[in-house]
Amino acid sequence: MAPGVLHAQFDFHVDGRDVEVHSFAQQGFVYSSANNFLTMDTSSGSFGMTDFGANISTKITDKFRVGAQIFDYNLGALGNWKPQLDWAFGDYKFNSYFGVRAGKVKTPIGLFNDVQDVDVLFPWALLPESVYPPDLRAFHLAHVGFVAYGGFGLPAKAGSVSWQGYAGLRTLDQDGGIVLAYEQSGTILGHTSGPTIGADIRWNTPVTGLFLGASYAKTELNSPAAVTDDVPGAVKDKYDTQDFYADFEKGRLKLDVEATIEPSWLRFGNEAFVYNPSRIWYVMGAWHFTRKFTGGSYYSRDFSFDGDRDRSNPANYSKELALTGRYDFSHHIYVKLEGHYIDGTGDGFYTGDNPRGLDRVSKILIAKIGYAF
Repeated sequence: MAPGVLHAQFDFHVDGRDVEVHSFAQQGFVYSSANNFLTMDTSSGSFGMTDFGANISTKITDKFRVGAQIFDYNLGALGNWKPQLDWAFGDYKFNSYFGVRAGKVKTPIGLFNDVQDVDVLFPWALLPESVYPPDLRAFHLAHVGFVAYGGFGLPAKAGSVSWQGYAGLRTLDQDGGIVLAYEQSGTILGHTSGPTIGADIRWNTPVTGLFLGASYAKTELNSPAAVTDDVPGAVKDKYDTQDFYADFEKGRLKLDVEATIEPSWLRFGNEAFVYNPSRIWYVMGAWHFTRKFTGGSYYSRDFSFDGDRDRSNPANYSKELALTGRYDFSHHIYVKLEGHYIDGTGDGFYTGDNPRGLDRVSKILIAKIGYAF
């Protein structure tokens, strides 16, 4: 199922230093009862969910580490098989309390943002779209800049704290979902980028297996060469992300909960800013039935208003129930089978791919085979 070149997970030595090389690939099939999903022709069944990549890392010194990952994907009309640099960094750890990564670095927001490129880590074929949309993966995963990080223990056996703070530049993927959604509504964005700053903090509590966390990010995106309905006019989008989460793992059980508040302000040309708030949360649980089989479910709700506050408008919300099963054939090859019941069209559906309009309810089946070395 995977090309021979991807059979590359090995260690070798350069000047006495270990060099690690890893690779991965996923192929998915998606079928939906009604609406076409994530730009694919899923109402007829689609194999248009494919991605693969490889990464390399090594320690230059005992304190300085470097690494990079190349990624390529096709998701319906997105990606278009254009290789991209997921991340590339230099990491200097001054001591056990403080370090800095710089380059194109993963953005630490919430539970899964900085690990969403490691599909082998979780049983879900799709993480909750309300927080981790696969069509916006490249934009959310990383930024160009730096991340400072550290940690310390707390007195009186109160656990420990780890923290990360960052700043840099975000740039829209021109083959990603945000650009396509704007195009289908009549706006050509052109090059879009802007500054971002943020922080993440986690408390590893005294309760075995439980940690709590919170993230904050402030981002501004500017499209100075945008054209809307053939009329030039810059587009500006400013938003704050406030995220709170918890993770509990004990024995075969894993539970997660996450809530995100994201007010945003959008402006076309010289028009006034329009306030578009979002309120998102999900709960998920997984159980390792055997060493090879894991089952789980999650429920997600997203109210993201685009210009109006009508909570009964399906375009303004998404209520999603997912049920999944994962089977590991070996340490390197696994399959996932997942069903989704989605009420609302706020996440993952594009009007241009559904010319007859969107049904309020969608039932979606996803089958995926994955390979990781």
